[in-house]
Amino acid sequence: MKNEDLIKKLESARLPEAELHTHRRLLKTALLENYAYASNKTATAAKRRRIPIMSIITGFFRSDRPAWQKAMASTFAVILLLITALAINMSPLVRDYEAMAMEATLNDPEVKEIIEYGEIDTDTLKIDAVFDIENGIRYFIRIGEGKIAIVDLSKWTFASQIVDVIDIETVPITDASKQKLVGIASTNLEIKAILESGASIYMYYFDYIPAYMSSSSFSNFVHETGGGSPFCVKDEEIISDYWTELTARFWIEYEGNKYFVFIDMLSESILSTSCSPIDQEVTTTIVK
Repeated sequence: MKNEDLIKKLESARLPEAELHTHRRLLKTALLENYAYASNKTATAAKRRRIPIMSIITGFFRSDRPAWQKAMASTFAVILLLITALAINMSPLVRDYEAMAMEATLNDPEVKEIIEYGEIDTDTLKIDAVFDIENGIRYFIRIGEGKIAIVDLSKWTFASQIVDVIDIETVPITDASKQKLVGIASTNLEIKAILESGASIYMYYFDYIPAYMSSSSFSNFVHETGGGSPFCVKDEEIISDYWTELTARFWIEYEGNKYFVFIDMLSESILSTSCSPIDQEVTTTIVK
């Protein structure tokens, strides 16, 4: 009987208490013999699977090797470990950048004072915008209704720090802004005809970026900065020199259809328009 068959037989056997001693002895003997056999096979296979680079490194440390070769092998091993550790630390699965930015915000003395004075629930803090910066990421974290913490996170040192706390103020969309949007949208003849027929805009969204990131157009902004997640407000405008309008979106209902207009506020031109029956999927037309 093969060892494997004996093991299965002994494992499945139901024996009275009087025979347990013999049962355990036979099982132990079979397992030990099988283990010794498997260990020999494993050791032999391990030799065949030995990693070439490790053989090279261990070979450098042989007693008959010159000292300079041993030193070179030590240096190479350290560099290899450092590269491996850096790769692990930079993995998004290991580092939660948003959590790090939020932690830096909550630990800042000025933010703590704002939260305490305004009796703000820390669970209401949220990330309103995110942009790439040189060697890192910049987060804009809303604190209550009137403040935003600007947090920079370094991708190399994995350290977050508050760089500023700024005021934020929003107001309902002004008539001047509405007229500006209508003027830009009217460069599309179909949208112009709909607006002139008496249809009105029923929902607005504005997307904002920091003024220092401003460019000549939406596409240039994306190419120059890598884009990001802009600050978005609905049916309101931000009043601040710190922010500039990136894009605007609005919707019109007319004769059973829903029209969508997407505007580049940097170049004051239409990015896209779409039309679909109300409560159905939107089909978008990109304006070249």
